[in-house]
Parts: sequence; structure tokens; C-alpha cells
Amino acid sequence: MEIRTLFITYIVWLLFVRFLASRGLGPFTSFAKDISGFVLGKGLGPAAELMEDKAGGASKTWFAHGIFWFIIAA
Repeated sequence: MEIRTLFITYIVWLLFVRFLASRGLGPFTSFAKDISGFVLGKGLGPAAELMEDKAGGASKTWFAHGIFWFIIAA
């Protein structure tokens, strides 16, 4: 019974994400595009490089933020 509920919830979630991806996020779309442009333009990577003290941290942080905002703004 739990597997069926989990499967149905998963399918409904996929349909919801597909709907949002095809229609956009309504009035939030322009805001998400503006915010994503700001975040990607300023590049949060150097701040992460200072905090973590690991080589390559800036590029990984920039890449993760880029993927996150790309999905939201799409």
C-alpha cells in the first residue's frame, strides 16, 4: 500500500514539475530570471573559496548555483 501511494505521489509531482516547466511560474517568472541573472552575474564562487579553504571550491559553488537557478528560471 505504501509503495502505491509513493508511486502516485511521485507521478503527480513529475506532472506538476512538467506543467511548471512548460508554462513558467506565472508572475514569479520575471522575478526568477532577474534574480538568477544577478546571482550568476556576481559569481558567488569567490566567497565560497574564502570560507572553505579548498582549491576548486569556487567553481563547484558557481556550478551548483547555476544549475539551481537555471531549473527555477526555466
